[in-house]
Formats: sequence, C-alpha cells, structure tokens
Amino acid sequence: MSSRRSVSSALVVEASLAMAYETWIGPTYLSTWAGTLGISLDHLPWLTALPALGSLGQIAGVLLFIRVARTVSLKHLCLTLTLLARALWLIPLIAVMTGQFTEGGPEAWVGRIGILAGLSSAIGLTSTSFWMSWMRDLIPHEEEGRFWGGRSRWATIGVVTAHLLSMAWLQWRPGASGFSVLLSLAVLSAAGSLFLLTRIPATPRSAHPPRARQAFGKLLQPEFRELLIFAGLLHGAMYFAGPYFPYYFTHEVGLSGSTVAFWSLMTQAGAWASAAFWGRRMDQHGGVAFHLFGKPVSILRLGTVLMALSPLPYVISDASILRWIGPAEYFINGVAWAGYTIALNTIIFQRTRSSAFMSMALFSTMTALQGLLGAGASWLGSKVIGSAPTGGFSLLWIAAASARLAVVVFFIPRSLRASSLRPHPVQPLPGGGSDLVHELH
Repeated sequence: MSSRRSVSSALVVEASLAMAYETWIGPTYLSTWAGTLGISLDHLPWLTALPALGSLGQIAGVLLFIRVARTVSLKHLCLTLTLLARALWLIPLIAVMTGQFTEGGPEAWVGRIGILAGLSSAIGLTSTSFWMSWMRDLIPHEEEGRFWGGRSRWATIGVVTAHLLSMAWLQWRPGASGFSVLLSLAVLSAAGSLFLLTRIPATPRSAHPPRARQAFGKLLQPEFRELLIFAGLLHGAMYFAGPYFPYYFTHEVGLSGSTVAFWSLMTQAGAWASAAFWGRRMDQHGGVAFHLFGKPVSILRLGTVLMALSPLPYVISDASILRWIGPAEYFINGVAWAGYTIALNTIIFQRTRSSAFMSMALFSTMTALQGLLGAGASWLGSKVIGSAPTGGFSLLWIAAASARLAVVVFFIPRSLRASSLRPHPVQPLPGGGSDLVHELH
C-alpha cells in the first residue's frame, strides 16, 4: 500500500510540473509573445499550425518504436523520448540569452520557434503514446476515473502556478524580453517532471506486442471510429478560434499579457474545483455526472455545449466590459474542459482494456487526427479574420461557436449519447472489451 501511495504521489506531482512546462511553451504564451512583439496576423498561424501538425509525426514515431518495445520497457522508451523532446527547448533558451535567436526580426523568430515547437511536439507526443500504454498496465481499472481526476487536479495546480508566475512577471516586465524567463522556467519544470518519471516502476515488457497493422486496423471498428471522428472534429472546431484569443486580447483590445494570464488562471481554477467531482462520477456512475430537473446529465453534453458557446461573449470588443466577462467565462470553461478531458482519457482506458498497446494506437491516432484538423482549422480561422475589413474577429467567434455546436449536435457517438439516459456503472465485456452503451465522452 505504501508503495502504491508513493507511486501516486510521484505521478500527481509529475503532472503538475509537466503541465507547467506545457503551459509556458504552449499556444497561450507563444501567441501572447507574438502579440507583444507586434507580429502581423499573417505570421501567427505558423506558431499554432506547426506544433499541431507535429502530432502527425507521432504516428511515424509509434510505428518506428513499437518493435523496440519487445526489448526495451515502456518506461525507458518513454523517458528517452521525453528527454529528447524537452531538451530541444534549450536551443532557443541559450540563443535568447546570448541575443542570437531574434536576429533577422520578429518574423524570423516566429519561423524558428514554429519549426522547433513542431519537432518537439512530434517527439513528445510519441513519448506520450507509450506513456499511455505504461499507465494502462499500471493503473487498476477500478481506479481509472480517480486516477485521471487526481492527476487533473494536480496538473491544474501546475498550470495555475505557471499562470500566477507569468502574471506577476509580465506585470513587472511587460515587454517581449520578459518571455525569456518563462522559457527558463519551462525547461526547469521539464527537468523536474522527467526526474519524477524515473521514480515510477516499469511494467513487464510485452514479448509479443501486436503488429502495427493489427493494432491500427482495429480502429476501424465502430466504437473506435466514432470516438476518433468526434474527438478530431471537436478539436478542430476548438482550434478554429482558440489560438487567436490571446492575440486578440493583447493586439486588438489592448489588454496586457498579465490580464491574459489571469484569465487563463481562472480556467485552471474552474478545472481544479471540478476535477475530483468528474473523476468520482466516471468511476461510480459510468459517467453520469448529476441529475438536472430529474434527468441525468452527462459530462459529454454539459462540457461540450459550454465549450461550444464560449467564444460568443467576445463579440463585444470593449475592454472595460471584457474585464468583467472574461474571468467568469474562463472559469466556467475550465469546469467544462476538466469534465471533457477526464472523460476522454477514462474512455480511452475503458475501450482498450484488453491491450495496453491498443491505448497507444488509439491515443496516437486520435492526437494525430486532432493535430491535422487543428492546424487546418487554425489556418482557416486566420482567413476568416482577414475576409472582413472590420469585425473579422467577431465573425470568427460566431463561426467558431457555430462549428462547435454542429459537431456536438451531429457527431456525438450514438453509443455515448444513449448512456446519458441510463445511469449504470461501466462493466467490462468478456474478453476485455467494454460496455459502450454505458460510457460517456
């Protein structure tokens, strides 16, 4: 019991450091950095599309390393790839400190960061695919919801801490030079996260991992295909507008980078406050969150509808009004996002209970599809903004909300839609499958 407790402690603290790292090198601060530098909107999709397209590289990575898993443990494979992906960020850190990385102007900076972020994303997501298989073998199936709920809470603490430090620092150093410190903190967090991963026990090597064609071929089955389509399209609809909010707030509305950091902090506060609730409901009631007006309401419906509506308040471009709307909307969106992500990860585990390698195949294919659609949607969003001489951002917020609602209404998997009508604990089917009628996404 003490061994399991120490493993759990290491995993949750690792989640906190890993998410702090992801926050500082993620689209929020890259976009805010670009807006602070005054980079033109035409160059902004480069920062958002290339990291998203990097997820396509993980399919090649999984296919390349799946045979290596016969002789190397998932743990060591994951650690090696994670180290490589995160070490790449030492390149811009050293270059910024020596004053070399910004040579050639802001546009050249965007190009270099975009390429590096895409490469790091490809390697890091390959590592995460193997991490999913590692955790799939390590976490008991009856504790999956609590595992993801607890991990989400601590991950939120890491993101909150990152935003608090960013908010304070950017308030003191509002110029573009202040972002080099955030990059330094990202590298330190990455190192701490990697150290804690070394403390997690390895699982036994699989002497006969499935053939890649067999593992990926199973994804054509309806229960996997529906999930892939829904998650991919929803991610694309989210990226249609998502990367442009920080740029809009700083470059168009005139809000400071510290204000964007505070609003992002409110998102994490909402996620932290609700994560344990969502995790318990996933384990206890097959994903039915609560009863509203006497009827069960699913995490799927609640979370996705709230996220779909979130761009609409920003049709208002008055900074004095947005200062009041922003924190409340970001908090509500955090509650919805926590429910969605916890449910998604739990469902991946439930649907791949018969094989840890299937969780790797499902996760890698899902994130690759999300990356492809996210990059395309991000590029399309920039075209929507540029299509109108005035009010291009307002047009984008309306179009994005419509796209999200369309995905929620028309592409929710039928098996998941039916589960909201009958609260019932998830039970494994004979042979390690899962009862899809009672699962939610």
